[in-house]
Amino acid sequence: MTVRDAILLQKRELDLRVKEKYVPRDAELPGEGNKLIKVIIGPRRAGKSFFAVHSLTEKGQFGYVNFDDEQLTGGQIIPEIVPAIESVYGKVSTLLLDEVQNLFEWELFVNRLSRQGYNLYITGSNAHLLSKDLATHLTGRHTLTTILPFSYREYVRFKGEECTESEYREHLDLYSEIGGFPEPLVTKINRKEYLSRLFDAIIYNLHSRKHITCRKIYRPITLKISKSSSLSKRWLYHRYV
Repeated sequence: MTVRDAILLQKRELDLRVKEKYVPRDAELPGEGNKLIKVIIGPRRAGKSFFAVHSLTEKGQFGYVNFDDEQLTGGQIIPEIVPAIESVYGKVSTLLLDEVQNLFEWELFVNRLSRQGYNLYITGSNAHLLSKDLATHLTGRHTLTTILPFSYREYVRFKGEECTESEYREHLDLYSEIGGFPEPLVTKINRKEYLSRLFDAIIYNLHSRKHITCRKIYRPITLKISKSSSLSKRWLYHRYV
């Protein structure tokens, strides 16, 4: 499959995703007047790509490439990327490069596009695009937008209805139990299993990134977080309801 074909198939997927239900986030993206590289980071499955796609759709036309694709990660395809984007999207000046850290030597590619005048938005997970790394890779020529799982305010917005005080408390109980990751809220999946797998993936990233070998240190941390949930619930309720 050619690079153009891969990007064309991604565009078809993108056209379908834009039609899915979207909950506006409290964060905002900088506009085209900001010539810096716009970086969107956050934990896995927090909705970074969905947020970026909907935000840019409101702003106008843009080209999109998702590098979470085995066909688009090798350094040898880099010269073909921009011509393929233009073949699929036309001549666009705004590009969204999704999960760009998967591309070999991505920082060289991104910096070159920025010098050529492209309005760039890139996404990546916290495990790979830490602030100190970005400062090195992009030499400070970037802005940072962090997307986290739904806050309680966003969770209530997702419900889309006016609630009584008792209903707000019921929502808060559920929110404190399953959290704000979007996918378990909008799809019919086993929430407990999903969150367990996601937690394991995040812990694995910590192990691989920080070379931590003793997994036992995470148990007291997670217990501490769970014990603080009742305090967090009271604070959230009085803060946002």
